[in-house]
Amino acid sequence: MKEVKDQFNPVKYSLAECHFLIEHIGEPSYQALQAIKGVQQFDSSGKDKNPIGYPDGVIPGRVKPIIDRVYELQDLASKGLIQWVGVERVKACLRNYIDQQAKWATDKKRFPNAPRFPTMSSYDGKNRPHRGGPGSDCGTVSTYFDMEGNRQLLAIDLLGDNKVGEWRPEWAAKPEPVKAAPVFSPDATKGIVDNAMFHRLECPICQHTESYKVDSRASWNAARGRISKHLRHDTKEVDLHRELYTNEFGN
Repeated sequence: MKEVKDQFNPVKYSLAECHFLIEHIGEPSYQALQAIKGVQQFDSSGKDKNPIGYPDGVIPGRVKPIIDRVYELQDLASKGLIQWVGVERVKACLRNYIDQQAKWATDKKRFPNAPRFPTMSSYDGKNRPHRGGPGSDCGTVSTYFDMEGNRQLLAIDLLGDNKVGEWRPEWAAKPEPVKAAPVFSPDATKGIVDNAMFHRLECPICQHTESYKVDSRASWNAARGRISKHLRHDTKEVDLHRELYTNEFGN
């Protein structure tokens, strides 16, 4: 998972560490780390001269950097030097991740066919999961589904929209003119269109076409492969293209 400066990602931490951070984030690290209980262990290899284990699952080296950074941000904000999202927003981010983990585990227990991590799948028109499908989380969980079924990031930016040190030209802040939203048929994502009259496959979302030779199955298959690539990589109406791809090609 790529590190982003001043992005807080709860997925980096164990559930025990998330609970610990909810209780102690905002404290100086010398105070917070006193709550972690280490236990002396025996190292038969003799490589570790002072082996210490953490039975509660909270490792000081993992939580100290974010504790220090949050404490630093609090100090800078108190001096009027920066604005940031605040301790309570960080705690809310942690609680949301804990709640999502509990929900995923409960759903998997109740419904064995449910994916363990729902956002690592895409879904077709019948709401069937396709692991690793277009738009799904890859490698590591990074999003969750809200009540409307939209993907939301689990991570938050600690500085919000007040990032320091990023130059922006004056014209970049100007709002773009509002464009009318395109209107699509309810059937637009059900499948690609095979236009036999003009010998081409058509995307019903953006009217992209791929031609094929008459009476050549190989040419038709090649056109289908090209339009599959279009659905996966087109940058306009991304969600609709991904849904059409999943309905048409599955995984």
